[in-house]
Amino acid sequence: MAFNLIASWKARRADRELERHPVYGPVLRYARAILSDGSQGIGKMWTEPGKEKLLHSLRSDMALALTEPNPVQAVRMRTIEFMLEAAKFDLLVMRPPTPFKGLSGELESRIPELAKSDKELETFFYSIDPTPTAFDDMRGAVLGRYWGMHLYMNSYNQARIALGDWHPDRKKDWFRPCYISLCIWQESLYRGQLGLPPVIEGEMQDMKAIMHGTWVKLADEGHKELRLDWEKTWRDAFKEPSPYDDLEV
Repeated sequence: MAFNLIASWKARRADRELERHPVYGPVLRYARAILSDGSQGIGKMWTEPGKEKLLHSLRSDMALALTEPNPVQAVRMRTIEFMLEAAKFDLLVMRPPTPFKGLSGELESRIPELAKSDKELETFFYSIDPTPTAFDDMRGAVLGRYWGMHLYMNSYNQARIALGDWHPDRKKDWFRPCYISLCIWQESLYRGQLGLPPVIEGEMQDMKAIMHGTWVKLADEGHKELRLDWEKTWRDAFKEPSPYDDLEV
C-alpha cells in the first residue's frame, strides 16, 4: 500500500512538472481535454485504461522527438507521419460535404474491398483479435484508429507551435493545407486500387495527385516556409494558382 501511494505521488509530481514545460504543457492540456470530453469521439468511446495508455504512449513518443539534435525538425516530421496515418483512416469515415475539393467522402462503403486490396489496411484488420469481418465492426475499428491518430497529429501540432514552427497568418501556416493535401493524395491511391475515376479537378490529375504528396519531401529537406515553397512548386508545375492560394485553411 505504501509503495503504491509513493508511486502515485511521484507520478502526480512528474505530471505537474510536465504541465509547466513549454512544449509538454500545451500538448498535455490539449490531449487531456480531448480525452476527458465524454460527449464525443475518443473521450466518449474509449475506456479509461485505454486513454491512459494512449497518453503515456504520446508522452514517450514525444520525448524521443524532443531529444533529437534538431527537435523542431523531428517534431515536424513526426507530425507529418501522423498526418499520413490519420489520412488513411479519415478517408474511410469521411462523408459529404467534405472539407475540400478533391475529397469525395465516398469511400466508407468500400472499406471491405480496400481491406483486401490495400496491404496496410489488410495488416491493420488482421492485427485485431478477433479480426472484424462485418461492415459495422470494420468501420468501428477504422473510426477508433482515426481518433487515435487524429489525437496524435493534433497533439504534435501543439508541440510544433510551441517550438515556433508555425505562422500566425492562417493564409501562410502549413499544417492544415498539408493535411488536406495528404488526404487528397491518399484518396487518389485508394481510388486507383478500386478502379474508380479521380476526383481531382482540371487537367493532369495524376500529376496533381502526386504533387499533393510532395509535402513530405519538402519537409524532409528542411524548407522553413513549407507552405510557401509547396505553393510555388505547384504554380511552377501547373501554371495555375495553388489550391490554397490566399485561403485560411
